[in-house]
Amino acid sequence: MEKMKIVLRQYVGIKGKNYTNRGVSKTFENNVIPHVGMFIADSAYKEPYEHEVEEVVVNYDDNTCYVLLKAHEIEADKEISGEEEKQVVHYHLDVFKTHGWEVPSY
Repeated sequence: MEKMKIVLRQYVGIKGKNYTNRGVSKTFENNVIPHVGMFIADSAYKEPYEHEVEEVVVNYDDNTCYVLLKAHEIEADKEISGEEEKQVVHYHLDVFKTHGWEVPSY
């Protein structure tokens, strides 16, 4: 069985502050196609250790499966705003990057 390219996509941001969300993605090959409701674990996740699959789109023309995961919401210890928000989100994006995720420039 030929492996399919799996593209995981997820938004990373501070809980309750959607304007801080940034999209990240990770691509790999596998012969298991995720389904809505499944959970995906990744070394980038601290807590929760896995995230639920919310949407799956399969493109058989290019043998690719696009998977949208539930947002990775960062719990802020205190009320933060402005520059502090950016620093917290950037820290988490850097963690994702070190675990093989593609992170847009910021």
